Amino acid sequence: LLGTFSEPSRNLLGTVTEPSLPAPVSSSPAAGVAGGAGDGTARGARTREVFASPDGLATRAVALLLEAAAAAIAERGVFVVAVSGGSIPALLAPELLAAAPRDQLSRWRLFLADERHVAESHPDSSLGEWRRRFLEPAGMGSVQAVGVAAALPLPQAAELYEEKLLATLREAAAAAAGGG
Repeated sequence: LLGTFSEPSRNLLGTVTEPSLPAPVSSSPAAGVAGGAGDGTARGARTREVFASPDGLATRAVALLLEAAAAAIAERGVFVVAVSGGSIPALLAPELLAAAPRDQLSRWRLFLADERHVAESHPDSSLGEWRRRFLEPAGMGSVQAVGVAAALPLPQAAELYEEKLLATLREAAAAAAGGG
């Protein structure tokens, strides 16, 4: 559902138990995951959770996203995350707008895990959907979300997107190392 570039070995929807979060209908560790102990408790282990409603999923996903954001910001001052488009912005944006600490949002850097090669104004643009549902209502700046340069041919647009992602990750790594 969501991935984070802030710590590649940590699965954002991994095993976290907090009484205040809605309990999944069912939960089971994914077999054969590198770093997993088979019980879903090891760092990097993945857990499949099934919720009775989309609202339960949204609450859980947003809680985990905000936990990862707070940890990344505390450690290196920036949270770099890749999110999916499709139905995900509509599902998560209301919860994010209600729960996200506004003072931390300026430190978020948003990338798209599945952006299409279309203008941001196009109805199929994942970034356009995130901008409309979350970024603008939250008052986040345009430089905080990186989109695909639809005016360029696809190979050049993909190369530029990769360069922006890698530059952002290098900046975050330098900050974590005390050099930024």
